[in-house]
Amino acid sequence: GFEALAARLERFEPAELLACDLSGPDVPAVLAEAVAGQSHVVYVLEALLIYLDDAAAARLLRACAETRCETVSLVFADRLPGVKGVAEADAARVLADAGFGLVRFLPKPGLARHMGVARRRGDAS
Repeated sequence: GFEALAARLERFEPAELLACDLSGPDVPAVLAEAVAGQSHVVYVLEALLIYLDDAAAARLLRACAETRCETVSLVFADRLPGVKGVAEADAARVLADAGFGLVRFLPKPGLARHMGVARRRGDAS
């Protein structure tokens, strides 16, 4: 219960903050450094891709999928690059091009209209 959670929190060491221009060429190296030694990683993209041009957003998604971990998951509430509407097939195509398989898709109103979960292709569900 609560005591076990509190004990774990006392041992918690905060993650190191790493600066990176997410539209620049250093993204794969910075992501690799950030998750070094981890076997599983979950990337959370919330209203981030809407600020990048489509090419930079697609590169960032690919860099996430290419992370050297056993499993890579992506949780997003954002606008996927090149997807103008909310068609699930379009979202699945963009994520597949980046190396992810779409697990769940829940479109919603607003700028960050694409919401869902994806896992790197080949990873266990």
